[in-house]
This record gives sequence, structure tokens and C-alpha cells, in this order.
Amino acid sequence: MRKKTAKGSKSTVKWEDAPTEITRRDAFVTIYGDTDTGKTTFALSAPGPIALFNASEKIEGIVQPAAREKEIRIYDFAADILPGSPQTVAKHAATEWGKFKDAITDAMSWAKTIVVDTHSEAWELIRWARFGKLTQVKPYHYGPVNAEWMAIFKQFRNLEDVNFIGVGMIKEAYKNDKPTGKMIQAGQKQMGYMSDVVLRASRDGDDFVVEVEKPWWNGPLKGMTLENELATFGNVLGMLSETDPDEWG
Repeated sequence: MRKKTAKGSKSTVKWEDAPTEITRRDAFVTIYGDTDTGKTTFALSAPGPIALFNASEKIEGIVQPAAREKEIRIYDFAADILPGSPQTVAKHAATEWGKFKDAITDAMSWAKTIVVDTHSEAWELIRWARFGKLTQVKPYHYGPVNAEWMAIFKQFRNLEDVNFIGVGMIKEAYKNDKPTGKMIQAGQKQMGYMSDVVLRASRDGDDFVVEVEKPWWNGPLKGMTLENELATFGNVLGMLSETDPDEWG
């Protein structure tokens, strides 16, 4: 039974009405898919200045058109670690991971959009940094690593007016150590949980297609697809938030 407030008493609790519309104009987005499906092109359609963390090394001819319209700064991070003992691998990866974290912090001070291409490879980098060659790693060992990883990206929740876009690779899903034939997003498993929006990119012939898998607050739009010139950051976020796409550009 609820307790009634004594008549004439004053409450020290301040209540606020929940907003009925999206008030933010920044988002945490992940987009994943097979190679050559337009993921980076989509990411670069977001507003600038853009900090592009690049490990894919396949941006020639992709970044130039966007760079003519907005400021884009590129930070190349190591996706491949040199062979050696677990200790050697871990030491080299730890150095690269430290540089990556410093660059993320720097980008937060000036970028409107931060793109990690790919977050799948960034996840591999921190795993190498903490585990070396990844031999005999138990599930419980991942607790501190997961916490360190998530702490970086949770920082975006405390920033105003900064977008984050994580570009992801795909891998085959396994069940009971057997391949299922189903392709899922590769990388740290909680990236989708942290994201406001999750998109899957694909090709349908010559058409670039983006499918909405996590539609932020607009549940009925799950499964919505956009193609070609409509499949841009502004259009997708505008539709999902029921706002003018220009407000996201």
C-alpha cells in the first residue's frame, strides 16, 4: 500500500517530466557487414570534423569524396601484431593499445564524429595487449578486459554533441562448437548493447543496402531498409528519431 503524504508537508524530491521527443543530436551507432558493402562510406556520411581510426587500410577512393566536403583526420592503428612469444606480442600490442586510447581521448576534444574502422580489430588489439597470443585464456579472464574496453566507449555517454560509429566485421556463429551458417557481428559482444542503433550493411547487386537491427527508441522501424543515397547517417538517424535529417548533418 502506498503511503500518503501528510497534508501540508513539503517533498525534498524534485521530479521532472520525461521528454516525449528525442532531444539529443548525437548517437552511438554500429554498422557491420561483409567486405565492400559500404560500411565506411556510410560512416563518413556523418557530420564532421571526423576522427577516423583506420585499420582496414582500404580507404583509397572512399575517403577522398567525403574529405572534399568536411574535415577528416585519420589515425592508423595496428591491426596485425608481429609474431613472437606471448610476452613479446603482448608488449607490442600494449604499446599500440596505449596509443589508440590516447588518440581517442584527443579526438573527443575536437571531433563531431569518431569512427573506429573496425571496432572488431580494435578489440583484437586489446586482447593481444592483455593476453599475448591468446593461449589458454579462460572466460573469467575477460572480466577486467571487458571493463577496460567498455570504459572507453562509455565515455561517449558523458559527451555532448559527439557521435560514435563503430564499423564491424562479420564472422560465422557457432553452436556447441559447430558452425551454424549464420553470420554475426565480430568483436566485443557488448558493442550492440552499448549502441543506440545497430545497422547491417549488404549489397543487392549494385545497390548498397542498410538494414536496421536496433532502431533506438523507434521499435516499429526494426527491419527497415534504406538503399544507396538514402542510406546515410543523417537519413537513418532522422527516420529513427522522427526528426529532420538535416539536424543530424
